Amino acid sequence: MSESAIEATMREIRERVSSGRRGQAGARARNLERALSEARRLATVNAHWGITPTWPVGGRLEVLAKRAMRIALRWYINPIVQQQNEFNLAVLGVLYELEAELSALRPEIDRDSAAGGTPQE
Repeated sequence: MSESAIEATMREIRERVSSGRRGQAGARARNLERALSEARRLATVNAHWGITPTWPVGGRLEVLAKRAMRIALRWYINPIVQQQNEFNLAVLGVLYELEAELSALRPEIDRDSAAGGTPQE
């Protein structure tokens, strides 16, 4: 095999690897955006959802009892929910910062990978 044929084959291999990486990077970016959207959707916890009766007879009494229990425990539940929401929002902020940092570093990582080297620490 001639030297020019080897060079052409190597060039073709590099192009295929590079295009495969671009496709994988796009899929990773879409997956990351989906995961961040899901985290954003789930970040806020609500302790007070609707109360519906489960008893076929006496359902109104059941709902009344559940409302009374919710009111009686509000002092206990609300601070816990507030702490959980604050933690969730802090974690979400860190996730967005990490995503921004990764986006900033992605061209450098791709360039180093295409060059056949390993990223420097």
